[in-house]
Amino acid sequence: MTKKFDNSIADSQATVVEAISPENFDFEAYVDYDKSMQGKSREFWQKDSGVLVYRRMRVAEVYSYGSKDMKNSLELQLGALQKSMEYKADIPNFLEPWYGIGTIAASYGASYHWAEGQAPAIKSLFASVKDALEYDPVPVSQTDIGRHTLEMIEYFLDKTKGKLPLSLTDTQSPLNAACNIVDISGFMMDTFMNPDGIKEFLNRMADLLIDFTHEQLKLIGNNIVWPGHGFASSREFSGIGMSDDNMLMLSGESYVDLV
Repeated sequence: MTKKFDNSIADSQATVVEAISPENFDFEAYVDYDKSMQGKSREFWQKDSGVLVYRRMRVAEVYSYGSKDMKNSLELQLGALQKSMEYKADIPNFLEPWYGIGTIAASYGASYHWAEGQAPAIKSLFASVKDALEYDPVPVSQTDIGRHTLEMIEYFLDKTKGKLPLSLTDTQSPLNAACNIVDISGFMMDTFMNPDGIKEFLNRMADLLIDFTHEQLKLIGNNIVWPGHGFASSREFSGIGMSDDNMLMLSGESYVDLV
């Protein structure tokens, strides 16, 4: 029997929670919980070494089909914040305006395909880096995906009265974004055949990422936690978290040279 990838299996990192509407969430309790840990986070960040405990509350639906509905995403994440207070930890959980991984690809015309029960997917748009470099991208904030993400941030802030910690969206690293835009086989071939083009294209990815990060920060303000997606995060920390899965496709030497 031929083995087939089963995309119906639940997210192995996920925790099952009950959704909570903003009207039924105890904001003051979570604000106090959050504040009680800020001192530990500040002290930890200022030291050269140390250990803090973080119990991440990842809700499977939030990082898949549930991201399509910002109301549903928020209620699931509020359920996660509520449940997180049942566990002894040193770093609180936070809200994330996650809306797929096609954020930068949207600047090149990408749109999402929503298969039932799955995270939004995108198709590569160009066969080679040379083709992609001939395209004039628009700012992420002017795309449907970018606008939805910014509206999601505004919705989260409005419904939570601006009281809860909030991260940036999962923008993805320049390398990951590039491999969403250019067919990955063609992209990897170009790391040998067109390394200068690779560097130029990745710089364009970085510029789009930086610009959209600034757009998000204008809205999030002092609620921002760092590094964000996938990391234990705090207002007391710094740095930015980016998914960079495709680094595994390059040798260490190539990664340092190109990326």
